[in-house]
Amino acid sequence: MIVVVSQTQDLRKYACEDTLRDGRAILIRSIRSTDKLALLNGFHRLSKQSIHSRFFGGKHDLTVEELKYYTEVDFQTHVALVAEVKSDSKPLGVGRFFINKVIEPLTADIAITVDETSHGLGVGTILFKHLIAIARQLGIELLSAEILASNTSMIHIIEKLKFPVKKKQIGDYLTVKILINQQNSTPQ
Repeated sequence: MIVVVSQTQDLRKYACEDTLRDGRAILIRSIRSTDKLALLNGFHRLSKQSIHSRFFGGKHDLTVEELKYYTEVDFQTHVALVAEVKSDSKPLGVGRFFINKVIEPLTADIAITVDETSHGLGVGTILFKHLIAIARQLGIELLSAEILASNTSMIHIIEKLKFPVKKKQIGDYLTVKILINQQNSTPQ
């Protein structure tokens, strides 16, 4: 699957259909301010291990400020997408990146969280591909991810995309730099 983003597309209205490994149709769309409750409910469904993998520690809840930050994004320096089942709007995961305009080449930090009930269906890979397409359109050349070395799901997604990658491990943490805006680089 190759995702194409139009230069004139308003990212606040981004919506694209895709298909899970089990054949279900899903919608990848821009996050909205009205997604706060769904995001909070999704957080509460996460296992302790998933919370630790995403936040690098224990966390019992999302604050009002965090919910606002995660759902009220500008789609210029902070882009966030939701994957949901098309037939019932059930959220399956969220992916986002934050552009760091200080670092050259233009870099964005990426993060993806998948609902516990949706692991293994390709949600993370699909979100990653859509985020890459948007990042490339915005001129981002490098995606950076800070992940736990034990987060084999995210490592597998990154390796499967077949972009040039640099990894650096310090203790339990892995910094991954993914070169996405190279001639002839297309996610597999």
